[in-house]
This record gives sequence, structure tokens and C-alpha cells, in this order.
Amino acid sequence: MPVRWEPWSVEYPSSRHAIICQTTPSFCQDSAKLRYVIIFITGDFTLDEANSFAIELFDSRIIPDKDMFFENPPDVCSTAFSAVKVPEPLEYIVDNFSTMDFTDEYTFHLLYHSSAFFFQEQTRIEDMIDKRAKRRQDEWARLLAAEVW
Repeated sequence: MPVRWEPWSVEYPSSRHAIICQTTPSFCQDSAKLRYVIIFITGDFTLDEANSFAIELFDSRIIPDKDMFFENPPDVCSTAFSAVKVPEPLEYIVDNFSTMDFTDEYTFHLLYHSSAFFFQEQTRIEDMIDKRAKRRQDEWARLLAAEVW
């Protein structure tokens, strides 16, 4: 039997969860790319507080101070990336969370961990490519040094 998750409750305000993803102009020099910002917020907060915080975050390069926007600062996790096209694992978040609204705990944690896993994998792949390039560079240097002698 499926579990029913309540989006949020007045009795337990600290259990509120919200997700928003917006597209903003990229800070990169490559104008073809868009900047996507995903914000995960959990804790005791109102939608007005979350919206004012999100608007400030979308307009700046740094994460603003939570204490300036929230009466009881919640946990905030934000991720920004620039891309020409949205990566497939993140399409659901981009397509369905364009406005700030409360969401259930299950959806919140599922999307939070799936996006975190995606970015960890991207970092691992980039590290692997960097190591491969470094090995090739070292090998060329070794071959050139051997040729000189």
C-alpha cells in the first residue's frame, strides 16, 4: 500500500519543504548558455520569506545571508549550473518547479538526492578526464625527454 505524504502541516511547521528552479542569464561569457538555479529549502518558513530569498539568489552570484530573509533560518541548499540544454536527469525539476511552493517530504528528498547524485557523477567524470589528460601530458614529456638523450 502506498504511503501518503502530507505537503506540510500547521501542527508541524518545521517540516515544510520547498523547491524552486529558475533560469537566469548566465554569468559566463558564452551567451548561448543559460544559468539554472535550483533551491531546496526545508524548515520553518513562509512562502513570502522563501520567495524573497529566491529572488535575491537568482539575481546575484553569491548565496545571500539567510538571516536577512527568514525569521527562523531554514536549511537551504542551492545549486547553479550553466548549460545550453538541460541535462536529462534534471529536466523534471526544471519543468515542474518553476514557482515556489511547498512540496511533500518524499518528493523533496527524492529530487534533492537525485540532483546531488547527478552533480557528484559529473564531478567524478570531470576528474577522470583531467587525470587522463595529465597522464597523456606526462607520457609525452617522458617520450620527448627519452628522444633527446
